[in-house]
Amino acid sequence: MSWLRMFLHLSNALMLGVWLASGLSAQTDHRGYYASFALGVALDYDEDRLDLPGSVLDADVDLSVGYSGIVGGLGYAFGNGFRVEGALGYTRQGIASISRAAAAANLGDAIYSELMLNGYYDFRRGKRFQPYVGLGVGAARLSYKGTSIASGSGLQQVRDSDIHPAGQVILGMGWWIGRKVFASLEYNYVTSIGDVEIDLSSGASGSMHFDTNRLLFKLKYAFN
Repeated sequence: MSWLRMFLHLSNALMLGVWLASGLSAQTDHRGYYASFALGVALDYDEDRLDLPGSVLDADVDLSVGYSGIVGGLGYAFGNGFRVEGALGYTRQGIASISRAAAAANLGDAIYSELMLNGYYDFRRGKRFQPYVGLGVGAARLSYKGTSIASGSGLQQVRDSDIHPAGQVILGMGWWIGRKVFASLEYNYVTSIGDVEIDLSSGASGSMHFDTNRLLFKLKYAFN
């Protein structure tokens, strides 16, 4: 819950910034390069399927609330509502439970690192308040820290996966709080495209489908 409180504090700070900037006019043409940065929370999710060698270890994984951030993004706005952006992302969530509890020796954390190419469309171009939508595709790596599974062959550590295709759906709304600065609240649904191969310390391998929901506070700075 502490991450949710932090997100609410960030949201309040955004609203305060919008109020302080109420006298500023929006820039009418946002063509050009921009940089972005985001922080937020990853919400609990319980649909991830962990398939390991032997049907006894097949289980559903429940992720708890965690944190997420776009380490950095660089984009280009075409001046007609469309823009593209490349961004590095990082999400870390604790594993709240595994459906076959007897098979879980240590729960640990799920860590999702990504490199995405996102396409956006901004509504109400030229206005201070702008909602937007987007889609992203890219590559991601799912890894586990401190997660181990008890099986007939002993304790097995769940290790890193290979780099795997990933995608996301983006919904956002924000305000120009200056001629160059845009602040927004953004929702992401992030998913691996297909199953991700997971390696175990025993040398065996399994698979995992990863999904999560993120709420982000995002700042964008236009260079033009």
